Amino acid sequence: MPSVQDLHLQAQEQMRAGALGQALPLLEAAIAADPNYVPGLLDLATLYQSAGAIGKAGDCYRQCSALEPDNGYYRELFTQCLTEQWMGAALGRRIGRESAKTYAAKQYSGFFRTYLSGAHVLDIGYRGGFGETEPIVPQAVGVDFGYPGYDGIRLPFESGSQDAVYSSHCLEHMHNAHEALPEWLRVLRTGGYMVITVPHQYLYERKANLPSKHPGHIRFFTP
Repeated sequence: MPSVQDLHLQAQEQMRAGALGQALPLLEAAIAADPNYVPGLLDLATLYQSAGAIGKAGDCYRQCSALEPDNGYYRELFTQCLTEQWMGAALGRRIGRESAKTYAAKQYSGFFRTYLSGAHVLDIGYRGGFGETEPIVPQAVGVDFGYPGYDGIRLPFESGSQDAVYSSHCLEHMHNAHEALPEWLRVLRTGGYMVITVPHQYLYERKANLPSKHPGHIRFFTP
């Protein structure tokens, strides 16, 4: 019988190949054999979120946090999962995990009405790596890997065609941010709005140099 680690490695191979349906039972078998196997729990949570099974994903993150209570990243993942559940119940839409954190504040402050009410809005990086989430506002076009004509830099939209470009917690994951930003500006009309959210180096990262405490962050930002 394969070991827990072997099952996890097989699942990761399937995930890299995009065969999430084949990876899921392998990870479930690994965790059934060892419910305290944190690396497998994290990957299993990712698969559950991709499939929209937010409650199951939350259970995995809660288990990780209980096993390693000093790891703030696991607590953050669990909290974000709870937020995503609440937003889905309240809106009937599955907003990206980072955007969901401040969605209510943006709604009640008039932020959406002021900046994202135009007919032509792009939400770049809206999935955040977690499956079939929806753009920040209903009329926005969600652009992420897999969108026709998008290669991670070039946007398949005419210059000056967009009322707003929105991106939440995307740039800190991008190696080519300096190439992407001029492209985002290119498609924005004169007088349009560019809304970008990134983690603050001294408020979130709280360190001077890389690597980040978040495994996916490859750059820091200050005002």
